[in-house]
Amino acid sequence: SFLMRFASMHRLTTVLRGASVASFRRIFSSSQPHSNLTKSFAAPLLIASAGFGLASSGVFADNGWIEVDAFGVDELEDGEMKAVPTGQGKTKILIARVDGKFYAVSNSCTHAGAPMDTGLLVGARVLCPWHNAAFSVITGAAIDMPARDALDSYPVEVRGGRVVVRIPPNAEQRQAIEPAMAKPDSAKDPRSFLIVGAGPAAQVAAETLRAEGYAGGITMVTADAAAPYDRTRLSKVLGVPLDKVALRPAEWYAQHGVEVLTGKEVKLLDTQSKVAILTDGGQIRFDKVLVATGSTPRTLKVPGANLRNVHTLRTVADSAAIQASASGGKSAVVVGASFIGIEAASALKDALKVERVIVVGMEAVPMERVLGRDVGAVVQKMGEDKGVEFLMRRTVARFEGGPDGAVRKVVLDNGVELAA
Repeated sequence: SFLMRFASMHRLTTVLRGASVASFRRIFSSSQPHSNLTKSFAAPLLIASAGFGLASSGVFADNGWIEVDAFGVDELEDGEMKAVPTGQGKTKILIARVDGKFYAVSNSCTHAGAPMDTGLLVGARVLCPWHNAAFSVITGAAIDMPARDALDSYPVEVRGGRVVVRIPPNAEQRQAIEPAMAKPDSAKDPRSFLIVGAGPAAQVAAETLRAEGYAGGITMVTADAAAPYDRTRLSKVLGVPLDKVALRPAEWYAQHGVEVLTGKEVKLLDTQSKVAILTDGGQIRFDKVLVATGSTPRTLKVPGANLRNVHTLRTVADSAAIQASASGGKSAVVVGASFIGIEAASALKDALKVERVIVVGMEAVPMERVLGRDVGAVVQKMGEDKGVEFLMRRTVARFEGGPDGAVRKVVLDNGVELAA
């Protein structure tokens, strides 16, 4: 996801899961010239796409349903997939061949709309090229986050040596299928399930309970000010509105009987009495409890770390605060050169138009421990081409502020001072 925003290399991490850096270089060099990669941080680049020529496909209407004559059976080998147009606007379907059988699902990832044909087919699972969400190509079911809704699935038959797919007339509007869920009914099931935390894990837990037939009460408690949202987008679009990152609309929780208590913290779980005690003195009874509070940003234990405009990024409020303090600014320093830091540097430079953006990292190149030195060097070069500066193998010694209590400079371990 960091590369989607920072360098537009959507398939890089997926390719590297099953290929060496040398293999990546071959794919990379055969896809597009390097000069095309650096035109925009956000312009899409599809590396080693599984797409084929589709001019021979035909679309035929039949009693409201549409038959798509996709291709000949010999045009797709076992373990391959490709996208085929449906004749409904720009909508495409994804057809995969697994163990000799053909399966068809919608081609747009239900998380962020990525074209699934540019992802990776592993057995009967198709992995999203942007954020690694996983779906079954047999049923369309979402089987790994960050996707929650299933891909639509369509019947396939082989007829006269051709692969033919039947799709509904509203296929363009049926790109995401929410799983069937039990209706809440306290009379039928008086149990209460408590979820401490309200991130993606909490959201999936609540949805899975309902999808598995649980009709009892579900309560989420979160210190955050909002119901579950997609934190991965906060570093891509600093200041993004809450409604753009919410995992589900507000009415979803009322519809499915999920109570979300925001701005609340649990200080004690009494597992014998089965009661959660909140910091404000409130109590919540439960039969079962799941603790899914997620992580806490690591802060620097150096002088000046509490100065105004020294930020960490975890919540929508954090993202908005960074936007407010950095928009149109002259200099911003990002401490940390992994996923969130690189994405934030991109957003600061591109969207917020900060004149000078400097990334400080302990490794030799960005994300070296995650992706290796060769790939990290590619990421650094792309950032530098966009005006982002990198000071690697460095740490922060202290922050210094002005009379107003706001940070003014970052002092590194070698004595270098950076205006911020």
